[in-house]
Amino acid sequence: MASAGAAAGLAVAITRRRTIRDRLLLSPREAEVLRLVATNRKFIRSYSVVRNLLNNPRAPVDVILPFVNRLNDRDLKELSRNKNVAEVIRRMANKLVKQKEQANKPKFPGKH
Repeated sequence: MASAGAAAGLAVAITRRRTIRDRLLLSPREAEVLRLVATNRKFIRSYSVVRNLLNNPRAPVDVILPFVNRLNDRDLKELSRNKNVAEVIRRMANKLVKQKEQANKPKFPGKH
């Protein structure tokens, strides 16, 4: 059976970024690590990182809320139905889904 120290060592070995590795050693709180990832431009360039941060219930809402606009339609619909994420994130995703549906509706001229 592996000890907590061995699990932390494995997490550090897997983590390639020095600042995140250092943070894990100093404070193993998940929200803090997620905040570091969300504020690092190198990570945020990846669409999959942004999508996974938004779907993570422990990610800090104040940091990830602006990323909702970056999701594609399918992921936005999934996020709006995800009960594990914060209510604010789910509402924002639902609002964007409705806006995109309205924008994609065919506009027929009214009869005068």
